[in-house]
Amino acid sequence: MNRSTLRFHIDLLEDEGWICSIKAGRHRLFFLTDSDDINPSTLVKSERKKQIIELLNQNGELTVKEIANRLGISYKTAHRYISQLKSMGKWTMVQ
Repeated sequence: MNRSTLRFHIDLLEDEGWICSIKAGRHRLFFLTDSDDINPSTLVKSERKKQIIELLNQNGELTVKEIANRLGISYKTAHRYISQLKSMGKWTMVQ
């Protein structure tokens, strides 16, 4: 399936309330939803993960080191949070 066809179907699913998405830097994270009034930020329970998503929304693409420095955490901790965000089973990254 080409990118424009995929985008059309994703937009249709989002408009109908089957999926929701949030932008994280250059990527958009998609997930299934059970209701029309779900807030995507409520799916991320960790304040640190919410801060990382917000940083990416505000600044676009950042390195792990840049995220760690801006949040005042170690590189290893930032990497762990980012890996957890990327590996959440119901999310898919699209560039």
